[in-house]
Amino acid sequence: MKRVFAVSVWVSLIFLAIGCSEDSETPGEVVNDDYIVTEIISPGDGARFSQDMEITFYGDARYFQSGNRVPDSQLVWISDIDGNICSGRYGTDNLLSFGTHEIKFEASDDDGNISSDSISLVVYPDSVLVSIPSTADFDMGWNDGVDTTQLDYEPIHSVALDAFELGRYEVTYSLWSKVKNWGELHGYTFENEGIRGSDSTLSTNIGHPVTNISWRDCIAWCNAYSEKEGLDPVYYTNSGKTEYYKDSSSDGDISNDCVDWEASGFRLPTEAEWEYAARYISGSSYVDGDKHSGYNINANLDDCAWYQDNSGYLSHGVGERVANSLGINDMSGNVFEWCWDYYNSDYYPIDPIDPIDNPRGPDSGVYRVLRGGSWIDSSENCNTSVRNNFQSGNYSNNFGFRVCR
Repeated sequence: MKRVFAVSVWVSLIFLAIGCSEDSETPGEVVNDDYIVTEIISPGDGARFSQDMEITFYGDARYFQSGNRVPDSQLVWISDIDGNICSGRYGTDNLLSFGTHEIKFEASDDDGNISSDSISLVVYPDSVLVSIPSTADFDMGWNDGVDTTQLDYEPIHSVALDAFELGRYEVTYSLWSKVKNWGELHGYTFENEGIRGSDSTLSTNIGHPVTNISWRDCIAWCNAYSEKEGLDPVYYTNSGKTEYYKDSSSDGDISNDCVDWEASGFRLPTEAEWEYAARYISGSSYVDGDKHSGYNINANLDDCAWYQDNSGYLSHGVGERVANSLGINDMSGNVFEWCWDYYNSDYYPIDPIDPIDNPRGPDSGVYRVLRGGSWIDSSENCNTSVRNNFQSGNYSNNFGFRVCR
């Protein structure tokens, strides 16, 4: 965007009306150099950053008539939340507050005339956790109305869940990298490096979820994140819980009895927790399982999810689509999200003890559950009851995750 400032519009009109006269300056000379053209070159309008990510500001300001640059000493960058953040054409900042900022690039001349250009940008915390209330009776799963055992998300069965916290956003590559780097300095090994979104070569990939990470990478990373934040890790390599899970390249799968479910640290959500949060409307009402997360707020999938019809076959920055009733973003689309549970197509019980208390999936299996659909998937795969599964060592540029506590 560009802004042009004039000292006075009526003065300009007088000049135009008078035209050239004996008293006017000769062609090529500056008649009035008080017009300033101010332009923000980067970041782009609507850019998104995670907290602590260094943001580089670059702009230009020139006098309209002469083309001379306004001195750096007369240029300032201003946030409507944080006030002055830097000065000059170039500047950096990594301490902007959480929120949507209106950033103004302001230029002034020696006479006190001011011109400005502005953009908005979003700064979000690395990890925002949303409190999810407990439930005594959530109907998990969905029936297609034809055959109650035909699909792996049938039949509907009641579950009870304790209160928990779930990430508002999918884990970004920025957060992944910071924790991974810390972990590697503290005894952790990761099988996969992870990439930024669907295509690491994208020029507009700030805030994209991490992808190309396996289920095993996720649980090792959760333990590293817990230790980094001074919390008790959740995952162990054995049922005796004597050794933290730290090596995703060799530790392999672990079972339910290798998890300290009472620990304060970060973990993957169980499949039941994920679906409950995705479908939640209130304590007694839920989005139908054949609909996307946030359907009750906006029935248009394009507004709530990045999927094959609107994504351009690329991932997007987290939190850009409409959130669901809990304020959680991207539970449909963008990237598939790993859950804790082993996958079993027949796991949903036909005659359950009602309700099942805090289900954590089968005790063993070959595959792990992923939920939510992705940027490359059809609208049907973005529905809140649809289940997907891959082996715990598999990874893809449409596999990601979000944290739970």
